[in-house]
Parts: sequence; C-alpha cells; structure tokens
Amino acid sequence: MKTNVFIILGIILAPTGLNAYKTIPFIGKIKFPQAVRTIPALSGYYEGQRFAINNCDSSNKQNVCFQINESPSCNTLGIVFTSKVIPTGTNKHILALKIPSKVDYAFYQLSKISVINDMGTDCRYCWKIEKQDLNNNKDLPKNTIIILLNPEFIKSLHTKAWKTDDHFACLPTIMISQKKGIDKKIQKAAISLKLAAMDVNAFHSVGNIKTKKDDLSIATVQK
Repeated sequence: MKTNVFIILGIILAPTGLNAYKTIPFIGKIKFPQAVRTIPALSGYYEGQRFAINNCDSSNKQNVCFQINESPSCNTLGIVFTSKVIPTGTNKHILALKIPSKVDYAFYQLSKISVINDMGTDCRYCWKIEKQDLNNNKDLPKNTIIILLNPEFIKSLHTKAWKTDDHFACLPTIMISQKKGIDKKIQKAAISLKLAAMDVNAFHSVGNIKTKKDDLSIATVQK
C-alpha cells in the first residue's frame, strides 16, 4: 500500500491562477457528537457581516457548515469562540470588537501553508493552527471569524487540505466535545447564546454572504 508523505513548505502566497477571483468561498464545518440530540442555532460573524451556519450533510445531521468570502491571497485568519462580543467606539463609529473582561473565549490563529508529497507531484494548502491569548483588552484582530459558542464546548480544530488550483478554501473542521453531560450543557447555553446573538446582530449586517448548497457540499466530499 503506497503512502504519500507530505512536506511542509511554509507560509505561501495565492497562485497566479486564482488572482482573477476577487473572493472565493472559505468553507468550514462544525461536527457535533451523537450525544447532542438537538443542534443549537448558532450565529457567526466576519468583517461586519453575519453568516449562516446550517446543516450541510443530509446523511449526518450532526454536521453544520458555514462560509465566508475572502481573497485567494488571504494567508492568515483568526477564529474565536465566545458567548459574547461588544463593540468599542461610538454607536455611529465602531472601531473594533472585543470580548468583555469576565467572558471566556478560545482564540485560534490560522496561517496558510503549502504541503507537497515526497514525489513532488501533489501540492496542497492547509492551515497551521495555533491557540493564542488575546491582548489584555481582549481586542479581536481584523480578519477574525466570530462564532458565538461557549469555548468549553470546543474539543479541537482539524485542518483539511485543498488543492492549489481549487476555487475555494477549506477552513478547519471544528470538533465539539464529547464529554459526559455535553448535551445538557449545550441545550442550557442555547438560550443565552440566542440572546447574545440579538445584541451582536445590532452592529452586523446580513451583507451578501450567501451560503450555496453546492459550495457547502464541498465540505462533505473533500478528503
């Protein structure tokens, strides 16, 4: 049985072939364990816009997907899981977003890297994932994907490779904890998360991020 060995090359730039595309879909998946009977309605935000988080796999209702649109040359992103974010600035001029001082969070820095197999015949992209602390003010960096979900529910993030000539990018798969009692904890948190989303929605627009079924199916079929 032949095994492909991939060598990490380092942080890369987008290929010339994709430069003609202003933006491409960056598609992510959240996988809930079977113990979670009802998947909560989740809210996501990116660069001032809300995005949908919907079921994308007819064969597995535990999987939900989301999509943001970004430039093919985007090499770094942040992703944060928290139960609340607030704006800084004034009602008319929001300068940035931050997490309140007493609210927990989990922040991950994503850096795009290229990998190539030992034969030099297959080059792909994936993400280097690093869990990091925010600054003392808990300010969120630009290009941060916000998902309103208690950080204690996050088990891990798994990167997924995609081809260099694909007209999409794969965000990491978010694995939800399988700890005992996770279903009760998630259902209990669902109401407060919904209320928190109402506050965040007030300073985010729906925008033009539309999740297409064909795009989301990529997250299901890619290996």
